[in-house]
Amino acid sequence: MSWDYNVTTKPCPCGKGLVKETYGSNDWNQTSYHREMLCQECLEKENKEKVLKEERYNIAIKKTEKAVSYFREKYFNEFKDRFAKANNKKTIWTIACELGAEYSSLSKFYNYFKSKDEYIENLISWSNLKKVIKNMGINDVVLNNLYEDAYIHKKPFDDEFNDRAYRNAKGK
Repeated sequence: MSWDYNVTTKPCPCGKGLVKETYGSNDWNQTSYHREMLCQECLEKENKEKVLKEERYNIAIKKTEKAVSYFREKYFNEFKDRFAKANNKKTIWTIACELGAEYSSLSKFYNYFKSKDEYIENLISWSNLKKVIKNMGINDVVLNNLYEDAYIHKKPFDDEFNDRAYRNAKGK
């Protein structure tokens, strides 16, 4: 198995320097990509943008955590009460699916299920919060505002992640 590399250079965004791109591939259709900014001005600009993006990401994460913690403080007991009459694993899984908090199959659930309380504690997360709010019929203005604010901050990062995953799956 050997790697083949193609190195290209193109002008940087400011036009004063170059960007060096290295594309690699091997016999097993694995690929690699490396980009090196050779222009000092553009490199500094990219580094500043990277720091700002990281700060925006941290703010988005804090906002999502705030929305989830507000839900836990105000509505978690009501959420937990919905599982009170569940006496077997399948019933617990069914209730969690109806609430929009469980995505895995029943067989996978059986493999990872430890205790009822531990499972319920770990069900609420940012990824399923909106479905749980909707399925529980919660109409809390504060919770909705916290969710929307966090969603606005987190959506660009989710979109970027999904776009990158799509391009990676397509081999681009």
